[in-house]
Amino acid sequence: MEVRRTAPVKLVVPDERRNDLHETARQFLHCANRAAEFCWSDNSYTECVTANTTARDALYDDLREETNLTA
Repeated sequence: MEVRRTAPVKLVVPDERRNDLHETARQFLHCANRAAEFCWSDNSYTECVTANTTARDALYDDLREETNLTA
């Protein structure tokens, strides 16, 4: 059985705000990549960080400062 966990949502973005949307997406991707680097271990799956609080505590302040994202 196949399950889709995401739903496509069409965003209606005014032309004058498109750059803001793209910048936010770029910042989000930066945060996601940093989190993946922090959490992943090439040595063993048992060394991967799987606790949300551990990753958040380690990364949140730096990422917020780097990107100016609010959450």
